[in-house]
Amino acid sequence: MTLRPGWNTGMRIWAMRRVLMAKFAVPGLSQRLVATGDLMLVEKLSQPSPAEHHALLREGFFFHFPL
Repeated sequence: MTLRPGWNTGMRIWAMRRVLMAKFAVPGLSQRLVATGDLMLVEKLSQPSPAEHHALLREGFFFHFPL
């Protein structure tokens, strides 16, 4: 696949920033983001096992699972 010219030299960052701004413009989502504080955010497409979940929480990770 051919990427649009400039995609890897700034356009990708611009696009992701726009997507994130739109996503967190939703009041419930922005409140959830603020509630994470200084935790590192990790997005996964599947639920971790209970053991994996607790181990990563101890390391300071916060999980968001797509709605």
